[in-house]
Amino acid sequence: MEKEADSGKQILVLSSDEQFSGFLLKLMLNPGGFTGVAVTDINQAANLIGEQKFLSAIVEVGYEVDILNQTDWNIKNKKAIEKLRALDEKISIILLSNFSIDEEKARQLGIAAILKKPFGREELMEIIGKL
Repeated sequence: MEKEADSGKQILVLSSDEQFSGFLLKLMLNPGGFTGVAVTDINQAANLIGEQKFLSAIVEVGYEVDILNQTDWNIKNKKAIEKLRALDEKISIILLSNFSIDEEKARQLGIAAILKKPFGREELMEIIGKL
């Protein structure tokens, strides 16, 4: 995993596909001066948060989703978000989704922002800039 001297510019990316989604998000973050650290498992994320400081975390909805049960993401992502929040209560969590998200429930979980797929680098940087 990458380590950046300015850890305040690191963003944790919790994605279902580190090789594709995580890689693309890391590419989008880099020109903005941020270092994306992509993981596919909440336990990997927990280990990293224990070792490093992150400005924010991007959680991709679809992480560990059972394709036959579209509502399953609610349970699994909620647990991941709660675990991230327990590890670092100050971390800003950005939720990525192409699903319809109840914004009020997301806010109650501590989601700082919701970014609807598809999106561009400018939209991502604008949201990060507001955190």
